[in-house]
Amino acid sequence: MTSETSVLAFCQFDHSERLGTGPIDKGFQIAHPIPWKPLSVTAIRSRLRTRHNELPVHVVSLTSSTQDDAQSALTSGAPHGTLFAAERQTKGRGRHGHRWLTTPGNLLFSLVIRGVATGSDTLGHLTIAVVVSIAQVLEHHTGASALIKWPNDIMFGQAKAGGVLINVQGSNAILGVGLNMFGSPGLADGQATTAVANFANRPFERNALLAVLVDTILDGIDTNSHRSAAVFDEWVSRSAVMGRAVEIQDRTHRIGHVTGFDPSGALLLRETDGSVTKIASTNGSLRVLSWENSRPAEEPSQTP
Repeated sequence: MTSETSVLAFCQFDHSERLGTGPIDKGFQIAHPIPWKPLSVTAIRSRLRTRHNELPVHVVSLTSSTQDDAQSALTSGAPHGTLFAAERQTKGRGRHGHRWLTTPGNLLFSLVIRGVATGSDTLGHLTIAVVVSIAQVLEHHTGASALIKWPNDIMFGQAKAGGVLINVQGSNAILGVGLNMFGSPGLADGQATTAVANFANRPFERNALLAVLVDTILDGIDTNSHRSAAVFDEWVSRSAVMGRAVEIQDRTHRIGHVTGFDPSGALLLRETDGSVTKIASTNGSLRVLSWENSRPAEEPSQTP
């Protein structure tokens, strides 16, 4: 495991080299100048609640993917709740193999999950619960009120600020999260992106925020609340796509309006011929065709 000193050195190097239009990060947008502290095993662990503060925590400056790290640990017998976090990934990925682009100062982490209830709807329920937990934590600790783009993206207005990728393996899972905290890569796979800091109305610190995210996500899974009606209702209420004209690629190409969701996370699409099709959250890739009448995110005014 990389030492905290080397993580600090990495962050200091990035601060001096990655603040705008240099050849490494041309096109990347940093929300605020160098406001973050490096991720630290000690800082994260000290902020975890008592029931989680003995869990293995791994922090590195650079890795191919925290999901790959967590998968190797799961195979080797790592306990439930083992955390892997990184300052940067070279092969981060999202749903359907899409590349996850990263910028300095953001949150990239994965958790080893054991003992989840098995079933055909496990992935859908876990995805709903995790993205709702993230939205709640961001709102409570930064003041940034997030929407959710079906099924697993964190949004502010029409721009993506994060996402969740879960790989269920029987009664176990690898849970990966990427959040743009202070910077964003502009356009990614045709999707506008943004950073949480652009919408926060109070200061926040990444180590403390990561600890709260881990506590909240694990509490939800351990208490089986990811199957509760209240969690599903909040996921629906935060939807960025309800009523929108969308295009969905699953086994076929579909165009229509989103009319609702079912508790497994499936989307209900009214197609152009008037029929309603249920599309499982594991299958479809969604693109919004029109944001007309979408709910705007309120960006706080900037004072000099």
